[in-house]
Amino acid sequence: MISAQEIANLLEQGLPNATIEVSDPQQDMTHLEARIISSEFEGMPRIKRHRMVYSALGDAFAERLHALKITTLTPTEAA
Repeated sequence: MISAQEIANLLEQGLPNATIEVSDPQQDMTHLEARIISSEFEGMPRIKRHRMVYSALGDAFAERLHALKITTLTPTEAA
């Protein structure tokens, strides 16, 4: 299992200029949610944004995480 804090740390390393919130709403450490706000997402389709997130997570998603709901926004979209 991987904690919400570990996911947040990986995302902060991979997307250093982003605002990142990771939560475990079911409190089961297997169904996490991540909200990532970054100006790097500007003009980018959702699939490319998510690829950036998966890249930042590396092997953690494939090996230790069951489900991650990802919300990616630009600062304008988040406002």
